[in-house]
Amino acid sequence: MKVLLIYPNCEGYGRIPIGVSVISACLKRCGHEVRLFDLTFKVSNNIDNEMREKIGTAKKINTKEYWGEIKDIDIEADLKAEIERFKPKLIGITIIQNNYWASIELLKTIRGISDAHIVAGGIFATVAPAVFLDSGLVDSVVLGEGEGAVVELVERIEAGEGIAHIHNVAYRENGRINSNPIRAYVNLDDIPFQDLSIFDERHFLKPFDGKMVKAGYFELTRGCPFSCTYCVNYFLNEKLYCNEIKHIRFRDVEYSIEEIRTLRDKYKFNFIFFADENMLILSHEKLKKYATLWNKEIRLPFYVTTRIEAASEDKVRILKDMGCATVAFGIECGNEEYRRRVLNRFTSNEQIIKAFRLCRKYGIRTTANNMFGFPYETEDLVFDTIKLNIEASPDSYSLSIFAPYIGTRLHKICVKEGYVEPGIPRRISIIDESILNMPQLSKEKIQELYANFVKYVSGELSVPKKYSLKTC
Repeated sequence: MKVLLIYPNCEGYGRIPIGVSVISACLKRCGHEVRLFDLTFKVSNNIDNEMREKIGTAKKINTKEYWGEIKDIDIEADLKAEIERFKPKLIGITIIQNNYWASIELLKTIRGISDAHIVAGGIFATVAPAVFLDSGLVDSVVLGEGEGAVVELVERIEAGEGIAHIHNVAYRENGRINSNPIRAYVNLDDIPFQDLSIFDERHFLKPFDGKMVKAGYFELTRGCPFSCTYCVNYFLNEKLYCNEIKHIRFRDVEYSIEEIRTLRDKYKFNFIFFADENMLILSHEKLKKYATLWNKEIRLPFYVTTRIEAASEDKVRILKDMGCATVAFGIECGNEEYRRRVLNRFTSNEQIIKAFRLCRKYGIRTTANNMFGFPYETEDLVFDTIKLNIEASPDSYSLSIFAPYIGTRLHKICVKEGYVEPGIPRRISIIDESILNMPQLSKEKIQELYANFVKYVSGELSVPKKYSLKTC
């Protein structure tokens, strides 16, 4: 059957969404024909890279030299033309809250010209399926992991059968929403290699440390056992997959290496980004096995994100032996009490500083992930974050503005406190402005601190005298 997948990436940030590449691979393995309608290079503004360069968290690079001149096109006309050419029987769209309103416009266009079955997936559809089913713009919603559900949905439709009893699928029938049971977590070793052929290859070109790399994106693990209040893993772990015992899963080492090697050779990657939320949650034995095969068969620099708690000296030493280019750690807020009480994160500042020093000892570049504009946050707390970055002395910084995503515990708090209105805001993003209205920390002050963060940490601006530089 012909399936059109839609990636409504309206912020112009190029990278491979692994969920889409894997769904395409699963469908093609079963003999279906798949195409992708991708907004990434149909809109001219790459506000992610532009903003990071503007505030100094990324080195400047001429992306036009690599991506070319990206011009806005008539999205509606282009989508209509693609549907008329391809004539899909099922159209699937992956939705995060950032691209909700752009997705709604696309769905309205599709509804007007096609009788294809329309299914929404992605994290926002998972946490708020009624929003989509009540709109009348989709026929079904896939909840949680979609590898098995999407294939079964396609095959039922192809056979002219109903979609009742497909696990992980919600739909409206006789005026009410039916949510079928959630199937067990997918076995990661049953998933085929990603299908990257449906993507514009400019997605592989990623600015990194002042140069453009050609990168592949891979996962060695899936899931996160932690429950940070700003993250949707709380909903996934405690609501959707509450019957599962372990929320972190691991791929077979040899199978992972085979996928990386195969796609590296096909697309000539010279860099690897791991999408794992906490790569160093791998056991010492498993990481050592990866290192042996990596040095034998891959030998490429790579970027990982991990938790402070997982950064033992043995594991950092293994990363060094593998040629790790950067380790990213989450600081988020620099105040220990606030992290524990509001963010549900329990590492100490001393642990954070030690992890950065450990990587520095082994010559591994580090990135500190920080966030401003949390509920109840004050200017004092923001300067605690700045001071901790000064003490930890990472090599680079990632800076986000807190966004109260639906499905997180902090969203509920923000609504309760009147910091945001109930419902879906017209725009939400982590890269340019806050949407919270807080009496103790204004949007303007958040923006000012965000713009000057790197200047404070680097010493270009002096930290006000009322803030002691001692954090732990």
